[in-house]
Amino acid sequence: MLKLLHLSAAIAAILGAQISSSSLPIAAQTVTREVEQSNREFLTAQIYRSNPRNEEGIDPNLMLALAGLAGGAAAIALAARNNGHFKSPVKSRPVAVGGSVRVEQGSRHLQKRLMSLLHDERETANRLLSQAQKKNPHQSVDWYMEKVIYDLKRDRGGY
Repeated sequence: MLKLLHLSAAIAAILGAQISSSSLPIAAQTVTREVEQSNREFLTAQIYRSNPRNEEGIDPNLMLALAGLAGGAAAIALAARNNGHFKSPVKSRPVAVGGSVRVEQGSRHLQKRLMSLLHDERETANRLLSQAQKKNPHQSVDWYMEKVIYDLKRDRGGY
């Protein structure tokens, strides 16, 4: 008898689900629409009440959209800055067209790096800088120094 009770409960549950599921979608949709509408009205009232400027009729959805755009623009700007797209230009003196590049003309940091690579052989550094200038005219002094440093490291197996 206990087995029949379980069987009848299962059959009743299945039949009840089938009967209620036929009318459930329409009722559920109606209730869902009413709940969403009342939530929307409640949130709109809260926004109007919390922000006095909304009494003038500013749409809260417009405010949210503008806030989203501002946040997105800020995120893009930060990402671009972190990737190096907005680096400030290096201030370096350009070389005169007829003049030759000398080690003393470059920045102190690059002078130290170049001199350490060449074991303080200033004549060799000046010769390499002049060759770089002949191959690549119209560049800045620091560009030539970076080029010579890069070439030296590359030739020594550093890169």
